[in-house]
Amino acid sequence: LAITFLGQDMIEEPISIAATAHYSMGGIPVNKEGHVRKNTKEFVEGFYAAGECSCVSVHGANRLGANSVLEALFFGRHVGQTIVEDVKAGISFKDANESDADYTFNKIKTIKESNGNEKIPALREELQQSMTDNAGVFRTK
Repeated sequence: LAITFLGQDMIEEPISIAATAHYSMGGIPVNKEGHVRKNTKEFVEGFYAAGECSCVSVHGANRLGANSVLEALFFGRHVGQTIVEDVKAGISFKDANESDADYTFNKIKTIKESNGNEKIPALREELQQSMTDNAGVFRTK
């Protein structure tokens, strides 16, 4: 594989090793009940996240595929049970109106249609180099 992908023969020389994440997930910070955090001390009432979109901080952002079982199955069920308990306890819901939906749709449209100067391959290369320089297998410090 080293010859195929790197052009390096590991019998002749050590192969390059680059730090990597298997895949990233879990961007919505939550507690173990799935309540979405507004900040370190407050939660957004009535807003929950579970599974691969949430970050319970059980695994962090670097996860193996098998770790998703815990996120999706255990926390999915557990958060679902929490929602049922919260609704039975009388959680208050705010009325939504058409302007709320318009605001959200406009935000999504802006994100989808924006044309920034950043290029994904350049960002990936910069991140990869930073990981290699600062979090690689071999370090000098």
